[in-house]
Amino acid sequence: MASAAWPILTQDETILRNLDQKRLLQEHKATSFFLTGGHWASWDNLRLIARHWDRIEHAANAAEKGAPRLHKITSSGVKPIRG
Repeated sequence: MASAAWPILTQDETILRNLDQKRLLQEHKATSFFLTGGHWASWDNLRLIARHWDRIEHAANAAEKGAPRLHKITSSGVKPIRG
């Protein structure tokens, strides 16, 4: 996926706690967005993504230019994950 320049969108926050998986995302320059704050119904996830789509798109484009590649999507917005 990362080599095709497609961002990853997931609810699997365990990836962020697994240092090996997180390292692989960073090594492969995989732009990734994590839906955080609990596991919501599919429609709720879709609404959250739609509400923040402009920010998601901006973050994905900025990542291609060297900005952080890992982000959390919460009800309050899109935030980069440092480190």
